[in-house]
Amino acid sequence: MLTLSGGAKENVIPKESSVTLVLPAGITEAVRAAGADFTAQMKAEFGTADPGIRLQLTEEGCGEYDALDANSAERLRKALLLMPWGVQSMSMDVPGLVETWLNLGVAEMSGTEAILRFSLRSSVPSAKELLSCKLQTLTELLGGSVRFHGDYPAWTYARESALRDRCVAVYEAQYGAKPQIVAIHAGLECGILSGKIEGLDCISFGPNLLHVHPQRARRHCIGGPCVGIPEGYSGLQSIKPSQSQLALCQLPRKGELSLC
Repeated sequence: MLTLSGGAKENVIPKESSVTLVLPAGITEAVRAAGADFTAQMKAEFGTADPGIRLQLTEEGCGEYDALDANSAERLRKALLLMPWGVQSMSMDVPGLVETWLNLGVAEMSGTEAILRFSLRSSVPSAKELLSCKLQTLTELLGGSVRFHGDYPAWTYARESALRDRCVAVYEAQYGAKPQIVAIHAGLECGILSGKIEGLDCISFGPNLLHVHPQRARRHCIGGPCVGIPEGYSGLQSIKPSQSQLALCQLPRKGELSLC
C-alpha cells in the first residue's frame, strides 16, 4: 500500500476514497477481474441505497516506491475490517432514535502513519465512553495509538420537561395543531449549557435540515429568510404547523486512530 485517502471531515460520511497499491508486474488482468467481481458485489449489496456506487481502477505506471511493509498493511487491513462504525444502539426512551453511533470520516496516510478519524456520538455519556474504550482497546491491540478531541457533554433526553410542555401548549394555542416532538443528533450548545448549569431545562428549535452528515446536506426553508441555526437542529415551522418539530438532541466526540 502506497497511499490511502478518503473523506474530509470526521462528522461527514465520505462519498469516495482512494488507495494506491504497488503490485508485481504481470498481474494486471487478474487485478481487473477481481475488481470487476468486487464491483458486482457492491452493486448487489448497496445498489438500492446508492445506485451510483462504483470501483474505478487506474494504472499509474511502473517504478520503485516506498510502500507500507506487509506487517503494517496487514494491521491496517484488520483495523478497517474490525473497527466498529454505524449504529451501535437505539434509544429505549424515544422510539426510532439512534442512541449511539459512529462513522469513519477520514482515512489517510501521513509519513509513516495510517490515520483513521472517527466521530463518536451518543445521548448517553456512559455508552459513548464504552465505545471510546472499544476503539482504543482494538487500536492498541493492533499496535496503534488513539487521541480524542472535541469532546463535550451529552444533552440527555429528559423524560419530564416543564419547558417542553409549555412550548407545546403555546404552539397548540397559537396554531391549532400539535408540534412533532423528535430527537436528533445535535445539541452542541444545549449539551454544554446543561452540563454546566445543574437542573437546566432546555429545548431546541429551528429550520429542518435534511441528510446532515452526508455531503448532500441541505436546509429546508419555507416562506421567508432562513435563520442561521447550527448544523443538526430541527425545529418549529410556523408556516406549516403539521410538519413542525421540537428537537431533543445528542452529542459527538471525535477520535483519531494512528497505526504506526
